Amino acid sequence: MQPSAGMTPLPLPRLSKAVHIVFSVLIAFVEASCVPEPLSPPPRLHQADLSAAVARWRAADIKDYTFEIELVCFCPPIGPYRVTVEEGEVVSLVWADSGTAVDTSVGRAFYTVDSIFGFIQQELDQRPDTVRAEYDQQLGFPILFYRDYRPVDSYLWFTISKFTSGPGS
Repeated sequence: MQPSAGMTPLPLPRLSKAVHIVFSVLIAFVEASCVPEPLSPPPRLHQADLSAAVARWRAADIKDYTFEIELVCFCPPIGPYRVTVEEGEVVSLVWADSGTAVDTSVGRAFYTVDSIFGFIQQELDQRPDTVRAEYDQQLGFPILFYRDYRPVDSYLWFTISKFTSGPGS
């Protein structure tokens, strides 16, 4: 509302630097608590589940494959990436939406199914408050992983989709 003729606007109080910092921290906490978590997390992960999935993957003996992976954490967005693996080695890592090469010096280095299994094992060994995973029933590769340490909001989850196997996948 604009002051009418003859009215003097009231001066706004000046806030100290400390008050600005406190408000900034509060806003950051509120924003962090608004980041969505998986709608229906998979069952709690047990070592036997991970071991069974690894055994299915190794029995399938797949060396050439492609998949998309997307990570969500209290960090900048990561993915979705399209990963192409030949003879067990990453030969291509690109942004799924544009096909542009991903700078592998930034981000996490679990781009093969075997390295993802290693990451899941490390997380399970750390005994987070919540750790969950789902695996492809036939081939065993992870399709969803979620972990969180409480009371700090340090969640991380990823999904793997569009998996295809075979040469030139």
